[in-house]
Formats: sequence, structure tokens, C-alpha cells
Amino acid sequence: TSSYDIHPSPEASSAAGHQHHLQTGIDPNTARWFELAQLPGIGETLARRMEDFRRRNQSEGNPTEPVFRKPADLAQVKGIGEKTVRRIGPFLRFPDSGAPR
Repeated sequence: TSSYDIHPSPEASSAAGHQHHLQTGIDPNTARWFELAQLPGIGETLARRMEDFRRRNQSEGNPTEPVFRKPADLAQVKGIGEKTVRRIGPFLRFPDSGAPR
């Protein structure tokens, strides 16, 4: 008798993790595109644009400085408008800058 090890694909094994992210909030400043793609109405194309925008706009002097400080900041990404910001806003979390938003 032989036994086979069955390993779920990375996508399948991380599905529960994605659901957890949506419940606890996704930080658009640190999330990878595949996490951002789980947001309602985002998908792969917009998620990759968000990640690219973040990478291009990070401070060279302080790369840990958040690019996105509030949901409305995501409207700077091509293809994300006010309606999308309202839809995904409840699923996002942002670093506490100590300043009111």
C-alpha cells in the first residue's frame, strides 16, 4: 500500500487567511496584491495597481511611512473612485498615525 501526501495549493490553504483579513481589516500599506484582490469589487488588476502605486509612492527617506492614511487616499489609484472607496472602506485598516482622520 502506498500513501500519498496531499498538499493543498497555496491559494486554497490561504483562503481561510483571506477571510480572516477581511474580518480584521486589510492594511493597504502592507497587503500584497492577492490579499487586496479579496476586497469587494477589486480583483487582480486593481489590486496590482494598488500595490504598484504604493511601491512607486513610498518615501525613500522613510519606507515605513504609510502611503495610504485613509480610505479616500486609495482614489489616487487609477480605476478606484469614490464608489469603490465606499465599498471597500469597511474592510480596510490603517496605521494609527496619532492624528485624527
